[in-house]
Amino acid sequence: MLEKVAGLKVLVTDDNAVNQMVARRILECWHCQVYTADDGYEAVEIVKRLRFDVVLMDCMMPVLDGYGAARAIRRLDGPARDVPIIALTANAMSEDHELCLEAGMNGVVTKPINKDALLKSLIEFVVTPGAAANVGDKRSVLFVDDEVSVLSGLRRVLRRQTRSWNLYFAAGYEEALEVLDAHPIEAVISDILMPERDGFDLLEAMAADGRWRDIPVILMTGSDDPSLHDKGLQRGAKLVIWKPVGIDTLMEQLSIIWAAQ
Repeated sequence: MLEKVAGLKVLVTDDNAVNQMVARRILECWHCQVYTADDGYEAVEIVKRLRFDVVLMDCMMPVLDGYGAARAIRRLDGPARDVPIIALTANAMSEDHELCLEAGMNGVVTKPINKDALLKSLIEFVVTPGAAANVGDKRSVLFVDDEVSVLSGLRRVLRRQTRSWNLYFAAGYEEALEVLDAHPIEAVISDILMPERDGFDLLEAMAADGRWRDIPVILMTGSDDPSLHDKGLQRGAKLVIWKPVGIDTLMEQLSIIWAAQ
């Protein structure tokens, strides 16, 4: 197994010198080329200049944390934006892991670093062609809903059932635009009725931006107002569906929409 990671060029990003040293020693024992950065901002600047096979990214750092750094890297031009990023975090909660994935990271390794877990992640996300979680190998789908309970439920169900999608979540209009700006989203599923700016406003903003106007949008609503259906289609939505959303039906409809593009 170790021969598979020998020669990898790795950027270790951590503001803690001891954590950097531990990661460096492990990787150098595996004959990897190791570079270091002390915070997220420095990591982004280094990735702009040098090509890496993988970035190991601490989540909690000063100046710019790992989440912000991952989003910044995904916004870069050229192949640098697709470098695999593996989060290093002391938080073992599944919600924290989901935050890492939503920020654009490929996988998560908990600290203190377990050698077997790190090696498994490097092989899965860096070495093995077509790795399941590689950003470039999946359809990227954004879900938008202001109800936290709805987003939490979607996260749990979708993580289990949609391994062929990169999943992103936004709690409203502004967050949705941030995700669209940071990631190559290929479909948006948005609630219609949200405070301040609703799903129709999101449709309008996407239609006005050349980067996003061709991204298919499915609107969903819990309202029994039939006019919302017609209004959604008139505004450019591919489909309007009623909550609760059937995941199998949603996956089937998206496949049909993508096939027709």
